[in-house]
Amino acid sequence: MQQATSVYLLHQLTQLTSITNSGPAAYIPDLLPLKGLPCLRKLHLGEVDLGKAPCLHQLTQLKDLAILGDLQDLHIEHLAALSALRTLDLSNSRLPHFSGAHLLTLGSVRLLMLLKAYLKDGSIGPDWKALPAAEMLTRGIFNFFDNPFCEND
Repeated sequence: MQQATSVYLLHQLTQLTSITNSGPAAYIPDLLPLKGLPCLRKLHLGEVDLGKAPCLHQLTQLKDLAILGDLQDLHIEHLAALSALRTLDLSNSRLPHFSGAHLLTLGSVRLLMLLKAYLKDGSIGPDWKALPAAEMLTRGIFNFFDNPFCEND
């Protein structure tokens, strides 16, 4: 629980542009204290449990977001509100409320990484195959595996 407490002190670092958690899995009950960081553009949380109220939709200035973990309470609306978001990495995440089609609606995202992600439809393959190859390259959508349960490295 000590790690979660440290998030509440970050609002004092108003010039902070980047946060990266590369340590062990953390529990962060609320990201709202990060809203007070007007310069924050990059948030890489690593393995994290965001609790019941992720508040991601409040971090509208983010351009680069990476969250790896069990994101049971994350919904597409949280990400859709991030209009500045250009890079989204949800690799190795469990996203039970998302389908590949949902993620394609995030028009501002130019690089989307879903390596070994688990989505509610169980597969990311069919949604990507409907896109023209040129659009996938332009938007930087990379589908490494048709089967997210694949254990290839």
